[in-house]
Amino acid sequence: HTHAHTHTHTQQKGAFMRGFMYWHWLHLLLASSIGATWSGNAAMMSGKVLMEEARVEEHGQCGKELVIIRTVKPTGAMIDRMGRIISDLPGREVIISANLPSIGTTSAETPQERKARQEKQVAYRERRRALEEEHHDPKPVLLESGSHRGHTHRKSNSPYMQVANDAIDAIKEAQDRLVDAFGERVYLYNDSMLVEALPSLRKVPQHWDVTSHLWSYGYNFHDEAIYVAVKQFETRTGRIFDGCGLWVIEDDLEYSGNWREILDKYSGKGDLVSLVSPECPCQFTDMRWQFFTSKMFQSNFQFQSAGDLGFVMKHSEHIVYYSRNFLRLLHRELENGVHAHSEMGTPTICRVNGCKMESINLEEYDYADGYYTWPGVTRDEHSQKEFQARVEALRANHTSRFVHPCKY
Repeated sequence: HTHAHTHTHTQQKGAFMRGFMYWHWLHLLLASSIGATWSGNAAMMSGKVLMEEARVEEHGQCGKELVIIRTVKPTGAMIDRMGRIISDLPGREVIISANLPSIGTTSAETPQERKARQEKQVAYRERRRALEEEHHDPKPVLLESGSHRGHTHRKSNSPYMQVANDAIDAIKEAQDRLVDAFGERVYLYNDSMLVEALPSLRKVPQHWDVTSHLWSYGYNFHDEAIYVAVKQFETRTGRIFDGCGLWVIEDDLEYSGNWREILDKYSGKGDLVSLVSPECPCQFTDMRWQFFTSKMFQSNFQFQSAGDLGFVMKHSEHIVYYSRNFLRLLHRELENGVHAHSEMGTPTICRVNGCKMESINLEEYDYADGYYTWPGVTRDEHSQKEFQARVEALRANHTSRFVHPCKY
């Protein structure tokens, strides 16, 4: 796939009209119930789905793996990266799932509940800092953006709303360019679509970003967003997803080698394949994501370790493989109200259910010199220009490594 940048007036006008019609269509789609959208298709597909599932189970067959690239506001370099991924993976189906955050919250969390949660988060932050000072082991403690005291969601007549509107416009412009580049490979979703598909998600707190003043479930809950993306893929293609597995790649993860080779190397190695944190199992109450979990997760998905209860797993979400069986199991758990920040929730659900979890070899990541950053691995930061130069140098030396974050 290639995507040329147009410069003529006619081409610009065509791109504008495509973008206008695209967002007009999206407005109509989001204004309607996604449940109704899927139910109309479901009536037509239900018999086919049952027959296909029976055929797959009976013969042990499976189709092409699906690859989902997750994004929000892709840069030109990210769009180029997506093009390389697609070009490297002719034997897999590749789609792009783009999150459109919301100006207003869709969570059922009341202002009083939100205030109480944020106070607990502040107490957690202070407790962690005290422990770090005591042990002289400084580690960053990241809270939900906007959860510090004094930051609250403002009414529409405040300057905060203008910031949010400007942020939404910038995201839409970036997603217009994404659609121009990849067309029907692009699937959009927002918070309303997530809670329509999984109503129990409304009982879980939402992420609020202090910079853009936008709300997003997709920020913390990747599995729920993947659930919707798979449903959208099935609706658009008119068939159930019967692939042997699913890969999910974040838009700011770069790979200096060939994507097919690295995916082939780890496909099917486990039910869940990712970079598992060397710090875990971890106590649930030590995890900063404890505040973004449902009661069903809290009650049923903390496991016993070393004689104590309340332990969870943690993994990197930048590139993750799900087996077909684990994906189905995970989706059933989501439908039953099990929700947790997916960095913690996905590997914990896998372990508690006795699924096989495999870690991608740490040597696949360019971590030694600080060009793969993730808490628990390394926090040595470089500028984005240095990251870009590093990727180019690795390619020139024919060295294949994951590099993160590449937000340039």
